Amino acid sequence: MLLNEQYYRGNTHLFIFTKPKNRKLFLDLGFYEITSVDDFVTLLENDPRGIRDFAENLKLQKHDGKVVSSIVMNCNPFTLGHRHLIETASKNSDVVHIFVVWEDRSVFPNEVRYKLIKEGVKDLKNVFVHRGKDYIISNSTFPSYFLKEKNAIVKIHTMLDVKIFGEFIAPALGINRRYVGEEKSDPVTNEYNLTMKELLKDYDIEVVEIPRIKNDEAAISASRVRELLKKDDFDSLKQLVPQTTFEFLISEEAKIIIGKIKNEKNKL
Repeated sequence: MLLNEQYYRGNTHLFIFTKPKNRKLFLDLGFYEITSVDDFVTLLENDPRGIRDFAENLKLQKHDGKVVSSIVMNCNPFTLGHRHLIETASKNSDVVHIFVVWEDRSVFPNEVRYKLIKEGVKDLKNVFVHRGKDYIISNSTFPSYFLKEKNAIVKIHTMLDVKIFGEFIAPALGINRRYVGEEKSDPVTNEYNLTMKELLKDYDIEVVEIPRIKNDEAAISASRVRELLKKDDFDSLKQLVPQTTFEFLISEEAKIIIGKIKNEKNKL
């Protein structure tokens, strides 16, 4: 009944979280296991080739190198802090793969965030930008990321997301290093970083944490940019974002987004 309701709504690619002991029930209903975290949770999808096709498509974008790095970013919007993290990875890697969080839960839409990142790093010839889709920090693999609550469920969802990265995504691109920004103020992201350090070593993936850069003694962040947009303080904002992002923010296209920022609570 619930499955039929989802199909009726046009949701044809479905994901199920369940206890591992219930795995067979959903396998019999036409679902396929992606991965499990101990006795806590199993993630399944109704597409037999879903995660595997995603990984196969990534293989087509593989670039050889001794150090192949990756960064998963939301960029709501793309700032000089994000640029610093990518530049650091670029200088210390042969290849860098950027995955844009694709879940459309941010005030800047996913395609806008993707475009701003691509334009903001186009001078870095060893950097490649990908849409994260359903398998990297999405509501399918890591729903509690978007709730911003620190509890046992967050830990389990973090482990699940990191396992998918280690088992499917990293091997497809030959990734052996992952860069993250230092995150002291956000407990969920900090938990994610700690879990990566703990688990990715099992896949021979090094995790490198980079301190945030500052402006006027405060870390450059997307949330600061959004606060300045609320105040129409474009002079201060210009010190926090690349020129490509700034040009977008003063464009006609950005007016609707800025209006939402002013009228709604900040999203992720």
